Amino acid sequence: MQKLKTYIESLDEILHGGIPEFAVTVITGEPGSGKTVLTLQTMFNNARHGAKCIYFTTLSEPAPKLIRYTQMFEFFDEDLINNNFKFADLGSALREGGPDQAMERLIEVVEAEQPDIVAIDSFKAIHDLVPDTESARLFVYDLAVQLSLWSVTTFLVGEYTPEEISHSPEFAVADAIINMGTETSELASLREIQIKKLRGSSFNSGKHFFEIGSAGVRIYPRVGTALNIESSTSGGRVSSGVPGLDELLHGGLPSQSATIIEGGTGIGKTLLGLHFMARGLSEGEKGIIFTFEETPDQLKAIAAHFGLSIGSGTDVEIQYTAPVELLGAKWLTLARDRVQELGAKRVMLDSVSTMAMGVTTERRFKDLIYTAVKMFRSMGVTFIMTMEAPELLGSSMLTGHGISSMSDNIIMMRYVEVESQLKRAISILKMRGTSHENDLREFKITNEGILIGEPFKHFQGVLSGLPTPAAQ
Repeated sequence: MQKLKTYIESLDEILHGGIPEFAVTVITGEPGSGKTVLTLQTMFNNARHGAKCIYFTTLSEPAPKLIRYTQMFEFFDEDLINNNFKFADLGSALREGGPDQAMERLIEVVEAEQPDIVAIDSFKAIHDLVPDTESARLFVYDLAVQLSLWSVTTFLVGEYTPEEISHSPEFAVADAIINMGTETSELASLREIQIKKLRGSSFNSGKHFFEIGSAGVRIYPRVGTALNIESSTSGGRVSSGVPGLDELLHGGLPSQSATIIEGGTGIGKTLLGLHFMARGLSEGEKGIIFTFEETPDQLKAIAAHFGLSIGSGTDVEIQYTAPVELLGAKWLTLARDRVQELGAKRVMLDSVSTMAMGVTTERRFKDLIYTAVKMFRSMGVTFIMTMEAPELLGSSMLTGHGISSMSDNIIMMRYVEVESQLKRAISILKMRGTSHENDLREFKITNEGILIGEPFKHFQGVLSGLPTPAAQ
């Protein structure tokens, strides 16, 4: 089966290539949900690729008004109007002779123009003028048969209630159904799109978020469903940027792995991440820092204070997102795009604890981290994440937000009290599929950054935070 591309990248991903060619697609949603924008964007995109399109208006918005507002979008192309893209009015035929005359007018225009794609907006305006259910069913069936004989791909646009979706004949005849709406999350209103039906083809089910901007509709596939993930590994190690830590890691972090750096507030998690990014830059590897805490200027100031070079924005890019504004699917899609565009090989997320504040449920958060880990690995990226541990001193426990098992490596950073002094300890808790040292090393933060020291040989119970002298 041939597919008609919408040329809206993420929508074609969700549709697994596009809409079946010559299909009848119903695009439905509440007023202002974006039905008309999506339809016009798809048709202009196809007209730009040589398809001949006709957009029929009925009793909703007249063509001149529609054109005036469509000019605000980047996909609008004035050169296509009256060439590959034409507007036609069915409203006057509907008012004068009802659905039958509108059908005659539609047939007349289609047979004269022989288009590849036809849209009727609003089709529900025609449906509402049909006197009874049986007549409506026959009208829709006749229209579908006629369009099929013409080998035309058709979009029927309209506002339907859930009850009308269940009973209206156009939904039974339709080969595809796309539903657009909004979801309220606390004080925010989020746009969502869902493929309800796609005859003869697989698709990504569930609700996907989208936005409408100057470029038109931009869709962010539901986390974990629309990202084409194929894990790959290259072997080898990449340096953490801290020599003593590389010794504990037996040469560095495994390439294309995911690492959690966990520790208490102020322990040096972000600084360790900056070491990692600066080392990558020194080896000619570009990177991206996704931060939910410090702003780009703050991170640059921290790096400069310790003599760490993270270069310009074209070398190590810093992307700040306020956790209260986080939309997981959007962040994931934009993160993928930026890594591809920059060619980044190292990615740092600072921090997952703050990121979790912006995700509505624990399940969604786990899905987001799981997909990010798999996505970055498939892109050949070595990925590190910082995570806050609530304990300052005392019993050590992995908080993990339930994501510790998703990482390949875990680096623990702890405060310990030794002879009335607060010291810092670092250890490798986990490295999946490879060897590492088990020493618990002291480390210090100096003017040059992190300096790894000797093991705590003369103490026991260091992870308790209150070690005692070891028996001689």
